[in-house]
Amino acid sequence: MVASYSHTLEAQEAKSREDAQRRRSWRAFCGQLMVAHPKFSVHVIAENRNRNFHQVSQIIKNVFPTAIEPGSIADRLLTQGREEGRKEGREEGKLIGRIQTLQEMLGEQVTSDDKLKELDLATLRQRSLRLQLRLRQL
Repeated sequence: MVASYSHTLEAQEAKSREDAQRRRSWRAFCGQLMVAHPKFSVHVIAENRNRNFHQVSQIIKNVFPTAIEPGSIADRLLTQGREEGRKEGREEGKLIGRIQTLQEMLGEQVTSDDKLKELDLATLRQRSLRLQLRLRQL
């Protein structure tokens, strides 16, 4: 009797963990869908609670097809946005590397990449300039 009760408890706990995982996955899915398809996501989420992100995303693509034509304004804006993102990413990487190098040269504890990635470009520039000034004053 005890073994059966123990097995039942284990099964209930496993189901509870599975349900919690399913809820976490659903919340993550809803967040992804809101970003990917903001206009249609609320209705789609309500109607398709048992589908995963890729299934619902495919449904939306089939129902609301959008193809960006090469050379169109949308295509140019997307290309421009990608280039700006790459440029900003390269600048961020250079600043992070410079800050860490300056910290090392000054004998300071080097800030992790993750901590520095949380900062915006203006703050990274300021921090880099302050460290450069301190190094020049030595």
